[in-house]
Amino acid sequence: MNLAALQHVLDLAVTTVWRNSVAATVLIVLVAVVQFLFRRSLPPRWRYALGLLVVIRLALPVVPGSSWSLFNLGNLRWRTAALEPVASVTRLSIPEETAPALPPLLATSSLSALPVALPPPAPVFRLRSILPWLWLSGVLVMLGTLARQHRRFARDIRRQPAVTEPRVVELLARCQAEMKIRRPLPLVALPGLTTPALFGFWRPRLVVPPQCWETLDDTEMRLIFQHELTHLRRGDLVLNGVLLLLRALHWFNPAVWLAFRRLRADQELACDAAVVAALPPEDRRVYGHTLLKLLDVFPPAGLGPSLVPFLTRKSVLQRRIHMIARFQPASRLALACSFALFATLGCLTLTRAADNKDDNPKPAAPQEKPAAPILPTSVAKPEAPTPTRATESNQRQMNALEMVLQEELDRNDVRMADTKERIKRLSRDLGVTYEPGSGAKIPGTDADSLRQFQTLQTQSEISWVQKSTLFEGLRKLPPEKLRQTLPTAMPDALLNQLLQDLSAVQTKLAALRTEYGDSHPQVVRQLSTLKDLDAKIEARVEGIMLGAGLEVESLRAQSDSIREKLKTARQASQEAASVTQSFNELQHELEFLQKFQDSLKLRLQELRIDKAVNSRTNTK
Repeated sequence: MNLAALQHVLDLAVTTVWRNSVAATVLIVLVAVVQFLFRRSLPPRWRYALGLLVVIRLALPVVPGSSWSLFNLGNLRWRTAALEPVASVTRLSIPEETAPALPPLLATSSLSALPVALPPPAPVFRLRSILPWLWLSGVLVMLGTLARQHRRFARDIRRQPAVTEPRVVELLARCQAEMKIRRPLPLVALPGLTTPALFGFWRPRLVVPPQCWETLDDTEMRLIFQHELTHLRRGDLVLNGVLLLLRALHWFNPAVWLAFRRLRADQELACDAAVVAALPPEDRRVYGHTLLKLLDVFPPAGLGPSLVPFLTRKSVLQRRIHMIARFQPASRLALACSFALFATLGCLTLTRAADNKDDNPKPAAPQEKPAAPILPTSVAKPEAPTPTRATESNQRQMNALEMVLQEELDRNDVRMADTKERIKRLSRDLGVTYEPGSGAKIPGTDADSLRQFQTLQTQSEISWVQKSTLFEGLRKLPPEKLRQTLPTAMPDALLNQLLQDLSAVQTKLAALRTEYGDSHPQVVRQLSTLKDLDAKIEARVEGIMLGAGLEVESLRAQSDSIREKLKTARQASQEAASVTQSFNELQHELEFLQKFQDSLKLRLQELRIDKAVNSRTNTK
């Protein structure tokens, strides 16, 4: 394929994409207005269906004509312009005075109606000719960035083994059986992930943070699995891939970016509505509490290629929680009105303006005089090459384009310098290390440290509860019962020895009383020893109880300290994740600007070479 044919294909592609983009922009505005007017009565799934109309309009290269089309109105009426031919077809006529000089056979033959193909005029450089290449560059940059992100994330997932914990695997299998999903869905634990998510287009996998099943119980994990499996059953992974492709084709249209952003939010609302509708009323509140609990533990995740996260932006989470709290099954009237809105917008915008018969060209009236005979190509004499205005216009346009490209290159250099300065300033303010091409190294709390803090907190709280319960139970016992229970509840060597001595003295005292009576000196001495032992035992019991109370207070203070450290560690982890995301966004922006700069330099160099070639050709 030569350059002219490629230019022709690109022109046709840009024309189609531009018309679809303009038509979709009109549809985006209409959908936004309808969603705003009927925001309280429009069910989430039909709100999502209205957004899908935009996807259908962008994906259709050709739509049928209809008198119901919105584009029949005024300035919205568009016509399909015919493509300009590469070679012009014209007729060569001769003056009537010279016509009789031609041979009769030539004058009356069918050559008088024969068109003669002339060579195309000298190429005139237009600014419009570089627009298809700029569009193609943007599409390739977008697709390359998405492919790199997908490959990087897929590589991280492939390095992790599948989850084999029986409780989690059995719970996922039970959810798949309840939802009648027979497609195998591997479960992978990925450290560093902040939310459960589905990943992949053709072979999806359910990716979960390792600390997720340590934080949530079986009911909460089941609700998360049902949400992600609903995405899988509805085909949202494939649809999101189509959205990425269409966004790459229409990268120049900010309305498409905004519409797809809202569509992803409506997708989560529709998925939540489908899950909540299948739950009993008592589990709906648990579903909302699960969202809040995960938001408290994990930060929201961004929207990546081939990734459907459970937690997204905070604004979307607020809408989801409000919808769950106020969820009610849609009435038949609301469903009928929603279908009517969907069908009406589809008829108005998924069609083009109807063809008008008046637009067809009328045949020309027959001429009174016979047409002048046409000379064949071999008879026509080529004109001598002379400088024309087209050459001067071509040179002026090339000079103007060179100035435009140079100005754009200078602006891009300024943007690159500003982005680099922002990266340096951010790393300097936060005290982190940044390496170009590898991201930021931020000293934060990793997942292992958080897991250790959670384990310590759990153990500390268990110890405190056990000790405090035992201590309160012992305090309520009478003194005699306390003496009997304390050696078993809180073993103490000294107390056990005193109790053994007391038992021995009591036995000996009983024998002496039987033999000598209470007034005997040995009996009096044993009574004194018994009283002394009883006082020591009482003092030892009070000391043990006092130490137990201090130990309970110490465990409580330790539990509070670990809880504060865990909270601080979570905040540090969230801040580190936020800083890492900021660095990654700036790095991606810098990579895009670098590629755009290389494209501009290459095009500027080609233009200068063309100018030099044209200058030498005109000089000769």
